[in-house]
Amino acid sequence: MYQHVDQSWRTQPPFMSRATVSLLANRLRQHARDIGASELAVVAHGGEPLLYPDLDYFFGTLRDNAGDVTLRFAVQTNGTLIDDRVIQTLAKYSVHVGVSLDGPREVNDVARRTHGGEGSFDSVIRGIGRLRHQEPGLLDSALQVINHRQEPASAVRFLEDLGFSRADFLLPDWNHDSISMSQLEPGTLGSWLIEAFDYWAARSSPVYIRTFLVIARLLLGDEEGTDNFGPEAVGTLIIETDGSYQIHDALKTAYQGAGHTGMTLASHPVHDVDKLPLARAFQLKISGVGRQCRECSLFPVCGGGSPVHRYKAGVGFSMPSAYCVDLQMLISHIARRLLELPAITGGVRDRLLSYAAQMPAVDVGKDARQVSLRMIHVV
Repeated sequence: MYQHVDQSWRTQPPFMSRATVSLLANRLRQHARDIGASELAVVAHGGEPLLYPDLDYFFGTLRDNAGDVTLRFAVQTNGTLIDDRVIQTLAKYSVHVGVSLDGPREVNDVARRTHGGEGSFDSVIRGIGRLRHQEPGLLDSALQVINHRQEPASAVRFLEDLGFSRADFLLPDWNHDSISMSQLEPGTLGSWLIEAFDYWAARSSPVYIRTFLVIARLLLGDEEGTDNFGPEAVGTLIIETDGSYQIHDALKTAYQGAGHTGMTLASHPVHDVDKLPLARAFQLKISGVGRQCRECSLFPVCGGGSPVHRYKAGVGFSMPSAYCVDLQMLISHIARRLLELPAITGGVRDRLLSYAAQMPAVDVGKDARQVSLRMIHVV
């Protein structure tokens, strides 16, 4: 997020102040009451959340001011700073740990390097091992940005070998203006994901890979998805170190201020963000897509893809996804694989047949103009 178009992080404090943490605690309690929720998920993100100078104060303040609301804590970390002291704090507040790790050493160390220019892989593996040894129940998930040069099967095996129970393969945060820099041909990542899916399914992998299972659920008739798939998703909110509300951190790839709301912890309750059109586009997907997506038969599954990937200067976020071809390929392939199951009959089978017949035919260069928040990300 620190190398993209939006550079507003340069004007923000490096850490959230104690006063801001207190404001956050009050807003969380108020928000849960406003929407009638008994629990909220709070994810410390970044940057690197384990750099925060007093994690005990941060999680303790939020928990102690939550009233009768259950806060489910997590951190998304690069793993290099997981030591005994950090593990003790995470265990005290039952903070689940997601690790951002892009694959084996030769893949991970291409982009994830220390300030000294050295690869971070060994430090990450040490941190994961230490956490697994001391508090195995806290090691939750892994996120990998897809590197199409890595063999898909080796990516799946890598996650299994590290003992993760949950993981996901993420599409790079390219949009229509930036994807040309990737030099990816349409369908490249779709083919990669298909190969990964087939390998994962054939070996009954113990790793829950979110993208694959969410698509399968949506194909079978579910409606709730994620930022990247499905017609509906649980709302998320980004809270920056200065207490300002941001709609989504990956919107920083679009333009300066794309995710800015003009609202802060001090000025507005959390649910006011729900009223913003772009915030709603991440929750009720039909509200933010163009006609081409609305009329597409795959929309109940892909949901138009992530709004982040739909951006094009001069058009906004109503384009089909920059990964439209890749999404079509993967969805139709998983539909065909589900049709192989004997239990798939009747109306479900008919629906899958229609999805399986879809082939990538969308011109993603064509001009296509024409849920309440329950997860809080603190960055």
